[in-house]
Amino acid sequence: MNDDVHPSHMGVARIGHIALMTPDLARLTRFYVDVFGGTIVSSTGSPPWKCTLQLAPGTVLHLYEVPAESARRHDDLPFDVGSINHFALEARSPEHFLSIRERLIAGGFTDASVMAAPYGYSINVLDPDGLYLEVTLERPPGWEPPFRTTAFRPLPTPR
Repeated sequence: MNDDVHPSHMGVARIGHIALMTPDLARLTRFYVDVFGGTIVSSTGSPPWKCTLQLAPGTVLHLYEVPAESARRHDDLPFDVGSINHFALEARSPEHFLSIRERLIAGGFTDASVMAAPYGYSINVLDPDGLYLEVTLERPPGWEPPFRTTAFRPLPTPR
């Protein structure tokens, strides 16, 4: 694709990550490491059970262990409910992050809250079909949002 199709003024820089749910975190982690050469960036040692894997520069998976009944089964058909929990769209810049946030609030897709984590900022969104997604911004040096943020605290995942 070229810049004529996706001009630089567009607000999204890339997909920030895709979150997958699995009943066996160790098995799924081994698959992405052994087959695709993924690198474990972080992993929790207690609930919520999560592993962050980098597959390539800018290509990240967040793997979450959930009860078997909450995850995709091996015999599910291709269009059955799957294991993708959510995805994150990375804003191109702080200005784009603010602009996207304003449009999401105006459309009723999110409230005004923004979570702050050591890596950056995140807005929780529900798309028109109810799919959860995040809009994220890597923490730019010296930039602070012009509004109050909430510290990120992951919710425990049931085991």
